[in-house]
Amino acid sequence: MDSLMNVIFIASLIHLNFVFGLPSPLPNLVPEACNLTVWHGHSDVTSQRIVVLEGDTINLVCDARCTNDHYTPVLKWINPKYRLVWDIPGRLFTAPMNSHRLQTLYIQDISVEDTGVYKCQGWVGHWTETFVQIAMDAIDVNE
Repeated sequence: MDSLMNVIFIASLIHLNFVFGLPSPLPNLVPEACNLTVWHGHSDVTSQRIVVLEGDTINLVCDARCTNDHYTPVLKWINPKYRLVWDIPGRLFTAPMNSHRLQTLYIQDISVEDTGVYKCQGWVGHWTETFVQIAMDAIDVNE
């Protein structure tokens, strides 16, 4: 029973560290290198600006490629207000794809409030991140 309690305690520490962005209690378990890439369709939009129209829907995929294919990092999306985007379906939400190394950000019915820099963060023994900027295209109503 003691070993089960130790496993639960360590798992709880790792989860809390992920949620609050704290250093891992087990820093040497993950010596792998991982790179994060953001995809929009088939285009690599990592560190780029995407221009959208009001009312558009956009899907962005954060892809974690690690030197060890058996390692799966923990991924999360942060919105421009520095808030975690949750995986609760709504107008703006995230969802893991068929592999946990892919995390999709869905933004439906885009408005001006949705513009800004979105960060994909990955926990791979330490935090690593990349970003994409969403900007609103100005439409001239006099045209």
